[in-house]
Amino acid sequence: MEKSTATIRTMMGKKNVALALRCLGSVKAFTRRPLRFVVHDDGTLDDEDRALLVEKLAPCDFQSRDAHGGRVEELLARYPRCGKFRNANLFGLKLFDVPLLSTDRAIYLDTDILFTRPLDIPAYFEGTPEAAFVCMEDIAESYAPTIRMWPGLQRDGIVFTSRVCAGMISLAASGLDLEFIEWFLGRDEEKNYLGVYPFWAEQTIYAALAARGQCVYIDPRECRIAHARTLPKDFTPAILHFAGFQRPLLEKVFPEVDFSDTRPPLILNTSAAPHCTLSRRVYSALKKRFWL
Repeated sequence: MEKSTATIRTMMGKKNVALALRCLGSVKAFTRRPLRFVVHDDGTLDDEDRALLVEKLAPCDFQSRDAHGGRVEELLARYPRCGKFRNANLFGLKLFDVPLLSTDRAIYLDTDILFTRPLDIPAYFEGTPEAAFVCMEDIAESYAPTIRMWPGLQRDGIVFTSRVCAGMISLAASGLDLEFIEWFLGRDEEKNYLGVYPFWAEQTIYAALAARGQCVYIDPRECRIAHARTLPKDFTPAILHFAGFQRPLLEKVFPEVDFSDTRPPLILNTSAAPHCTLSRRVYSALKKRFWL
């Protein structure tokens, strides 16, 4: 049975084009189903950049903030805090534009995620009946609120799924609850839940959305955050996310990837993602401080 085309959305600027050509190129080369890429342009891509991306990733379309922002602003008109967050935070495009401009399931991938062998991830591309959210498992609890804020979060009834990495995520249309996000941003105005580590604000909101339904991880053994301390010594995972300070590891792994690999695709399954308890948050903080 022929598989339907999956639309992968990503956010990109000019400085990420070379990285995207390698990493998204690997996704195109190794995913054993038809793909279409949609690039959410931060406004810095020029005609040459777009031509390079189309050559490598076709079919590949582009959505600019200016050209498509009106539609998103219209959908957020009843949610002023959501609109403010979208305009103030670059990752607001990932939180709002990606799912709101998706016609079906929103499938998102960062430009620094490398596929290393033929594979397929049915749950990620098609969804599952039991889980609105599918994501990569993060290496730690990378969320904006501090441990000291946990009692306030509990009083407000705010729960996070553990270790959601928003660099690779897909969600059903029902997974974006704008009423909840508007309320959460209102609590943030009073409690500053997202202000201590604003870089993780969008990921924190995604983790809260994921906890409102069932969330699953893509096979954590084969779908990993690249880190010198945690990369397996005996095999190369099928998917590696070279985030942040781990970007130099890409130069070690990429030359070893065999793009002529003809093995049957590895089918990646999923596992249930637990909630982020206080004990998990404390353990994660200690792990970051003394090991990672």
